[in-house]
Amino acid sequence: MNDKIIGIAGATGSGKTTLVSQLCDRYNAAPIYEEWEDNPYLVDFYNSKSFFENQMWFIKNDITRMQRAIDLSSKEQMVVIDKIFLQNYTFISITDFNDNEKKICFDLLNNYVHLSNHIDLVINISIAEEEILRRIKNRNRDIELNLNFEWFQKFQKFQKNYLNIIIVK
Repeated sequence: MNDKIIGIAGATGSGKTTLVSQLCDRYNAAPIYEEWEDNPYLVDFYNSKSFFENQMWFIKNDITRMQRAIDLSSKEQMVVIDKIFLQNYTFISITDFNDNEKKICFDLLNNYVHLSNHIDLVINISIAEEEILRRIKNRNRDIELNLNFEWFQKFQKFQKNYLNIIIVK
């Protein structure tokens, strides 16, 4: 089962990173983790500020990570990627951007949507919001103390509907 890319999707706290680690251990695959801790706009995002800057950072980072996954898989290495860049469509759709900001984000993503052709399988982790909240609380990250939990409900609903239209090879 080499030369494959598996993409993991799901909300914050859904268990994406844990599943990536387990799959990589089991199948001797290369993990590509989400690099959220490097995002200089994330604190402001969680405090209901800097939505656009945060999203642009994630789009750029997610595209870079996807390109890294493609490079590794071309070298006969199986790859499991934590948070697929296609999830940015969900974030953009449910976040309060003005029309110009949405257009910029969607245009940028649409320029790279062809990268999704390299994903062989998408696993979407969908769990109850109560469980997500419990997990987030248990991991005790300072940055997540001011989360908007209504946003998670909206994310889960939209994500489930959006990922149902993704065709897996």
